[in-house]
Amino acid sequence: MADGVCEECGKEAPFLKESDGKPYLEVHHVTPLSMGGADTIDNTIAVCPNCHRQYHHGPLFQTDL
Repeated sequence: MADGVCEECGKEAPFLKESDGKPYLEVHHVTPLSMGGADTIDNTIAVCPNCHRQYHHGPLFQTDL
């Protein structure tokens, strides 16, 4: 469980959600669904928005999955 900390960079969530005051993190599938990854908690990590964008568009993107 992430406990409000990005599981990639280790930084605290960038802000608290106005709706419930909880830390804002995004869910990222470790093995993409399009590559046969399961839509389960075991195949996800909680990441900050910056790391999530990097996974999809930047240096954290892995083409060899």
